[in-house]
Amino acid sequence: MNKKAMLISCGALASIFVATPVFATNPDSTEFSVEVKPYLNVTLSNSDVHLPITPSSTGAFGSAYLTASASTNSALGYSLNLSFLDSNDNLNTDLISNTINVNDGTYPTIPTFTTNDELTSDAFSASTSDDHLNHWAISIDDTNHYKKALTESTIATSNGPIADDATTINLATKLDLRTTPGSYSVTMKFEVVANPDPDKTLEDVFEEEHKPKVPVEEEELYRIQDMTTGICEAVTDTSATLRVVDVRDNNIYTIGKLADGKCWLLDNLRLDPTDSTVASKMKGNTNATDAVIDNLYSNTSSGNQGWSTNAIALHSGSSSFTDPLVNIPVSVDTISNDALDIQYGWKKGAYYNFCAVSAGTYCYGNYSGVDTNPQDNRDISYDICPTGWQVPTTRSSNAAAYLPDEANDFYNLYYRVLSASDNDFRMALHLPNSGTPSSTWRWSIWTASYYGDNDFYRVIGYTVNDDGDRNEYSSVRCIAR
Repeated sequence: MNKKAMLISCGALASIFVATPVFATNPDSTEFSVEVKPYLNVTLSNSDVHLPITPSSTGAFGSAYLTASASTNSALGYSLNLSFLDSNDNLNTDLISNTINVNDGTYPTIPTFTTNDELTSDAFSASTSDDHLNHWAISIDDTNHYKKALTESTIATSNGPIADDATTINLATKLDLRTTPGSYSVTMKFEVVANPDPDKTLEDVFEEEHKPKVPVEEEELYRIQDMTTGICEAVTDTSATLRVVDVRDNNIYTIGKLADGKCWLLDNLRLDPTDSTVASKMKGNTNATDAVIDNLYSNTSSGNQGWSTNAIALHSGSSSFTDPLVNIPVSVDTISNDALDIQYGWKKGAYYNFCAVSAGTYCYGNYSGVDTNPQDNRDISYDICPTGWQVPTTRSSNAAAYLPDEANDFYNLYYRVLSASDNDFRMALHLPNSGTPSSTWRWSIWTASYYGDNDFYRVIGYTVNDDGDRNEYSSVRCIAR
């Protein structure tokens, strides 16, 4: 076969190219993002730890354990808390047995050590002391170290993200023949929480929540109406306060998270709802529904305790419930002659009777669609605090046991010295020496809770839970809800 060589030659080619026009549009783009959600979890190696023991005359020792593994992606780490439930489902850090003896239906218990002794497992096993026999003991991450009880609920922590961080919990006991046969148990509750930012202020959280500021008197302030319980819970710095504005009347207030874990208004409320400009802004900015606000302003007869500029006059001091809703002194911002008021600039604010405090819902009279029965045994549902805030509650013998005891708890937390110049309760809330003008009481604020037929609780600097007649008048503070 003849093979022919193939020759490929390259040469220059002259050509003319006429381009077809392309009509370009604005380029589009897609943003791809990944949201990493917070993660916090605890798992147990065993949900039912069983320890069979046959008692002996000298005592039989036994121990059992479980592992709690915590994980979090929090940059600040976690804390693992351990508590025990008693027979009433109350939490504490002591070991309490609460299982019924299946043999006789009784509630036998194995108490913890009667002393604060800390023993190794060998010492515990060898002990014949009644301080140790027939008692529980506990060990955390140390199988040979038992003690009477936990000194605190936190049993493990981390300073940053971690996965499956294991903590071993050992329970041990030594039983002799004095222990009745049966099932003895303790219920353990594990809770893992992300470590908080120790320096997060109210202003930090408002900023993180992207709350808007509004211009007021040549500055910009956050709205008090934008406060939420979530914001309050996120705050960890209880020393910092924040100036905010009430958009109903542009009054400026100071708020703060205090040691009771609640966020409080640190000034007496000085809202004048009789002002026509304020009246137009009550809806949507007040802790009351539109229907309640409508009734508040539409019912103006004295019997109905209606609220309008024509129906308001200064409080007469009589005991009648047909007195006007509110007494607002001419100088609501007046600073009293009290030394602390002068030193810190605490202002009196405005005085309100309870009909005003409750936005007209707890008064004599019969509004259409508004409950005004003074005999109702309940807390008020509406008040004149800003949206997101309410008058604090307290618990009385006449009120349901489930009601929050906010005012009492706060008073008991801060109360230390009763004196005209030094009172922790007064200092914490910045309470001016305003009180009730017709009496000698000072530093009094209304609470939302029912007391008796014609009375409601209020908190006073000298005594807590004094029963204030609703026709009397006092200051108003608000707590974030």
